[in-house]
Order: sequence, then structure tokens, then C-alpha cells
Amino acid sequence: MFEALKVDDRAFQRAVTPDFLAFEVGRRMSAHDLFTIIADAHKSGRVINWSIGPMIVRGDCNSAWAAWDNDGSAGVPPNIAPRRWMESAVIRRSPNGWRVEFLHSTVIAPPTAK
Repeated sequence: MFEALKVDDRAFQRAVTPDFLAFEVGRRMSAHDLFTIIADAHKSGRVINWSIGPMIVRGDCNSAWAAWDNDGSAGVPPNIAPRRWMESAVIRRSPNGWRVEFLHSTVIAPPTAK
């Protein structure tokens, strides 16, 4: 999912359910909305780098949830700054495999230098 979003690849749609929902940048978004906002940011010169940390995953035969920290960066070069997100997702098994049904992302303060 994130690899497709990084390069504005519409294959992102195959990684999510038809009724996908995201809570991102303080808004509720469909898959189309999320893809468009990221693609538009890229068109305006914004760079977004994601680095998914270790995941906590729990699930059963047909559903799962995952939570992770995403330590990356974002901005318009040369002003790219560290960014951190706490993220979670609900994943569902479908006839076509596992798909993300819900994504929640909250920006948190980057770690302070010691």
C-alpha cells in the first residue's frame, strides 16, 4: 500500500477494500481521496518518505489489526523535515486476499535530539 502511494501507483486500489476508510490529516477519506491528496502533494513538489517500524499484529482467520510507528520525513526540497506518525489498520480477508479496510494515522512530534 505505502509503496504504491509513494510512486502514485493506482495499484494502491488493489491493496484496499472497496469501502476503505482512512483518518488522515484530520479528515475522513475514501481510497480515492487518500490517493488524490498524496498524488497532488507529489505534483506540487512535496516529498513524503515513510519508514514503517515493527508492527504489532493480532488477528484471526478473516480479520486482523496492526499498529506501528512510521518514522519518516516530508516537505518540499530542500526543506524536508523529520515526521513521525502513529498508525493502525484493520485488514480483512477477501476472495482476492488480504486488503486494508481502515487506516488511521496521527502525526506525533519527532524525537528530540539528545
